[in-house]
Amino acid sequence: MAQDLQPPVIVVPGIQGTSLSDYYNIPPDEIWRLRLQNSFWNISPIEEHDRLALHPDSRVFEAREPAAIRSVSPHAAAYGEMVSELRHELAVTGSHPVFPFPYDWRQDIENIADTLYAFAKEVKNRVALIPGDYKGYDGPVDVVCHSMGGLITAIAVNKYGAEKLFRKVVSICAPFNGAVEAVWKLTTGQSSLMPGPAREREAARSLPSVYQLLPDYADAVDAADEGLKNLFDPNSWQPSVEDTLQTFIDKYSANINPRNLLSTFLQRASNTRAMANSAQVLTNLTGNSGGWMAIVGLGESTFVSMGSKRDNKGNVRFEYKPKVNQWPDGPNPNNTGDGSVPFLGAVPGFLSKNNLVCVSMGDFGMDVIDWGLAKVAGFHAMAPAMNFVQRLTIKYLTTKPSFYLDRTGSAAPGVTSWAPPITPTR
Repeated sequence: MAQDLQPPVIVVPGIQGTSLSDYYNIPPDEIWRLRLQNSFWNISPIEEHDRLALHPDSRVFEAREPAAIRSVSPHAAAYGEMVSELRHELAVTGSHPVFPFPYDWRQDIENIADTLYAFAKEVKNRVALIPGDYKGYDGPVDVVCHSMGGLITAIAVNKYGAEKLFRKVVSICAPFNGAVEAVWKLTTGQSSLMPGPAREREAARSLPSVYQLLPDYADAVDAADEGLKNLFDPNSWQPSVEDTLQTFIDKYSANINPRNLLSTFLQRASNTRAMANSAQVLTNLTGNSGGWMAIVGLGESTFVSMGSKRDNKGNVRFEYKPKVNQWPDGPNPNNTGDGSVPFLGAVPGFLSKNNLVCVSMGDFGMDVIDWGLAKVAGFHAMAPAMNFVQRLTIKYLTTKPSFYLDRTGSAAPGVTSWAPPITPTR
């Protein structure tokens, strides 16, 4: 087996990026599907939204039992073209082994990271059976991850990277430090980061993964009371969230009280945030002659902060602030994002801002398809489907030095010594 083989690739979608079905029924019921249809996101009709909810006592199994909800496949509109391009451009002959990783995005992201680790080992074993150069393959895998998939991958690399299982990672629009949109999903049910009707907010409050996307970057919460700025503290939350949790607990005869349940969600969110931003992530990759390229979206109006205060009864009340974009020439160019994830929420703790590869609508030039996808379906959601993002990804992963790339995006706001991990092919 050649030692310089192009590693197999795993593609990890974002939150809500995988369809879900309930296999308790024959045939299975489709519980969640998101697809682009007639220029709008079409969400599979679910009359009973609590079928998505997880049980208060387990946070692994469904609240409504009996059930057997499983992941099916990543959504083709967002990820199909990325998988196809990787298979074509990374191949020497035939089709390169590129494996989509469907997962149940409702779960705790550390649990999903454990599943990704097991899947990566499975991929190695499968690739080792391919006749020819890959026969007996025992090398690492590369990962391309989008949105919440970036946090999942970072945790997997942190926990298991010492096994030399992972080489290079490309993250696309990943909320390493969270997004204000996650707060709106929990409080109103509506969010461009997690599309769905407002009535889903009750189910969202039972899902560990949603809490694990809460923002914790500087100035994410504008509050005179310093204690309200930490969203991992249960005392910083509106009473409506605990009220909903109490309703779920009563409905399903659970044994936990709502404050303890909320505290558990928030503590897990804090823990996984630290794991995803640990310096050990990069150490584990560079020790395997690899690295991490973070692609970050800029130039779209994005929720970059929210307000919080106590009312005259002492209850916490969240306040909307409008979406803003002050990049590149506004008073604070950090106040920007990809429409869902703010720039400051997208900076991984293990990388310097000097190394970020930032993309905006201006980078798509005359690519009508890229413009159309971003404007119709949203920059954040459709970034993996955009040709320019795909070419950046391939350039970073490929072992072919001749792969053509005419531009590399732009530097992060405030960066004067840009050092991206790729260079154009002239």
